Amino acid sequence: GGAAGHTAIMARSLGLPAVLGLPLDMLDRVRSGDTVIVDGIGGKLILNPSPGTLAHYQAQVGQLDDDRATLKALAPQRAATSDGVE
Repeated sequence: GGAAGHTAIMARSLGLPAVLGLPLDMLDRVRSGDTVIVDGIGGKLILNPSPGTLAHYQAQVGQLDDDRATLKALAPQRAATSDGVE
């Protein structure tokens, strides 16, 4: 399915990263103890990333957490256009 499919909608509503449409043999390549990055924004699954790639994605997670905190703080504010229309 695509972005409007049931799996995508459920994952998005639960705040879970998801990548759909992976090659069928992808799960056969993953072994216990492997490091896997699920990049739901870029639509990629990265198996056993390099230290640099892992650091890049860890920084992205930190930025996303900061963005969520900022949006949560703004949520109670009144929504209005710059000319005051709610």
